[in-house]
Amino acid sequence: GQFYEHLQNKNSGAITLLGKEINNKSEKENDSNKNSNTEEINLEDAILEGDQKVENIGLAVFKDDYFIGELSAIETLCYSLLKNEVDNFLVTLPNPLKETQQIDFYINSLSQSDFDLDISKENPIINIKLYLTAEVLNYIDTSNIPYEEILEKFNSLLKQYISSELKKYLYKTSKEYKVDINEFYRLVKRKFLTNSEYENFNWAQKYENCEFNISFNKNIISAIKINES
Repeated sequence: GQFYEHLQNKNSGAITLLGKEINNKSEKENDSNKNSNTEEINLEDAILEGDQKVENIGLAVFKDDYFIGELSAIETLCYSLLKNEVDNFLVTLPNPLKETQQIDFYINSLSQSDFDLDISKENPIINIKLYLTAEVLNYIDTSNIPYEEILEKFNSLLKQYISSELKKYLYKTSKEYKVDINEFYRLVKRKFLTNSEYENFNWAQKYENCEFNISFNKNIISAIKINES
């Protein structure tokens, strides 16, 4: 019902689960085992398997009754973050202290994201602030680096990664798909006193030229586990 409602809504597009049929589970398991022996698992390619021999691989995007594209697993996470539908998730990133290592972050949402819209200029600006907290799952070898400097590096790394992925996702929806699936139009409507004023603003076209700014609470990571051996 929600999908049909969104499909009829000219202000935004519609999304639904994107699935793929599993033709031969044994083959899939063999491929998975083969991959695990030769390379590390890529979290961005993670999938969820159901009981109906179908795997969920992301989201399908619709506009004006037409299927127009797909969202990958990481893009689906970005969509859900902006919809305040994510409680926690895992991210693995290169260790800024040692290039040959990786760091696992367990990230939680502290509260709902804040959204602010500026339509005073030719291109609308959407400012997004996320409130997150994260735990570093690995023990960290300080290598004589001050603790506060390590915290700063890890916070910066995590903010840069999440901000980059969110922007890539948002500009894909605006520039490539040209559809406001996160329903920012609701913010736009609040700027006008009447529906006719809003309709004359032509948000569908304006969204294609939107600019996005991403910010966070000061410290996503407040503490880390130090390997003192």
